[in-house]
Amino acid sequence: MNAAHKLSLRLLLTGRLLAGPFLFTLSLTPRGSLIADSVKARPREEPKPLSGSITARKQEFDLDENQVHAEGNVRMEYADMQLESDTLDVDLKAQSIEASGNVRVKARGGLLEGNRFLYRFGTREGSLDTARVTFERAVFQGKQLELKGDEVAIRAASVTTCSRETNPHYRVTCRSLVVQPGKQARLNHVTLWLGSHRILTVPKHVVSLAKAKPTRARLVPKPAVSGTDGLLLQSGFNYPLSKNPAGPEIEFELGLSTKRGFRGGAELSVRSEHVEYGINYATREVLRDLLTSKVFLDKTPEVFFNLRNYPIGRKLMVDVSTSAGNFREEKPFLANSSRTNLAVRLTPDFGSPSHPSAFFGSAFARKSWYDHGQDYEVLGVAVGLRGKLAKRIEGSIQYIAHDIGGATPFRFDLIEIKREVLLDTNITLSERWKIPFQTYYDLDRHSFPKKRFGLLRSLDCLDYGLTYDTARKEFSVEARLRGLEP
Repeated sequence: MNAAHKLSLRLLLTGRLLAGPFLFTLSLTPRGSLIADSVKARPREEPKPLSGSITARKQEFDLDENQVHAEGNVRMEYADMQLESDTLDVDLKAQSIEASGNVRVKARGGLLEGNRFLYRFGTREGSLDTARVTFERAVFQGKQLELKGDEVAIRAASVTTCSRETNPHYRVTCRSLVVQPGKQARLNHVTLWLGSHRILTVPKHVVSLAKAKPTRARLVPKPAVSGTDGLLLQSGFNYPLSKNPAGPEIEFELGLSTKRGFRGGAELSVRSEHVEYGINYATREVLRDLLTSKVFLDKTPEVFFNLRNYPIGRKLMVDVSTSAGNFREEKPFLANSSRTNLAVRLTPDFGSPSHPSAFFGSAFARKSWYDHGQDYEVLGVAVGLRGKLAKRIEGSIQYIAHDIGGATPFRFDLIEIKREVLLDTNITLSERWKIPFQTYYDLDRHSFPKKRFGLLRSLDCLDYGLTYDTARKEFSVEARLRGLEP
């Protein structure tokens, strides 16, 4: 009788085995039986068991209770989970494990570390004490972590993407944090810290983890100085009304100006992978995309329905935007009218998921209807190149052309340049310093109506610096949290 069969016989006769370093394979079935690979008895076909393995300096197997105890440099592999700890107890009847001491769990591209880890395979529920979770750039820490399926909840949590273990450049603390991988992270009672300085506190904030649904609100306040506003401080946060990632949420865009007072508004919306609809209200809205900052827009209110990145073929996406509302615009003149808007954009994909193309483009059309039978039509195309444009220059360059018909009473939706070249780049001076540079070139007027440039210092988790916009005549202080902000 060979060694493997002797081991199987001893397991069946004594019901308990003490062993030194040893590798075996177990299967978790609804009845929780332990099946050794060396036993030739065929397991039941239904349901198919899942296989795992444990190695340790010392192991104890109790077949009467269907339990396994391991000590010393324990390592367990089960499905896509890899676990390391000082001790491990496996209850095959309950389909549960308990690991203690220097626990490390690798699963679903993340790393979990803590003191004590409990997990039930049947319900996919568990907990981890003194938890630390690393996922890509982000590091989450808290008193206790709870797992429910794919959802991760952390109490008394701290989040950063900074590589510094102590005194990170920034961190976000919250009373509780719920992460739904690939969907969103929900933070409750949120405080932003830069170094040891508290910057602001908001009741709730949501960070989108879905590529098709990026986070729009910026948590870091942005100060700016211009002739229109004097000193303007801008910030924003979102407030989810449901635990469902596809549920409604309110997004606040807030600004406080020394010359104009309050600027900003709120938007109540429901967003999924391709559909977005809701209502927004704004007063003296801060319009970032215009060539001038001397426009103040009130929406009282506006309703909208949008279709985003909807595939209509293997290589073609369509965006459809519809909206209707009442608008009031002041500076440089007063305009007051209702507005109904329809816009369509077709975007081809020139590459593939494994080989994305540097070329991009789109064709778009828009029509708007106003009071007194007035309307405005726009047809256009855009083609461009993005990526590494030169040795130290990354960004994009694109050509945009518009064909315009009709007239609009507003400045905010007026096409100011019919044919233009837009250059949007970051110029790297060194590992720590870079120059953001953006410019529009008007091909009809042979002029540069807008330039934006500055100087930013890059840390491993934070970019900050000063920029200047020539058209808006505005200085801004920029600060971006890598991995947590758009």
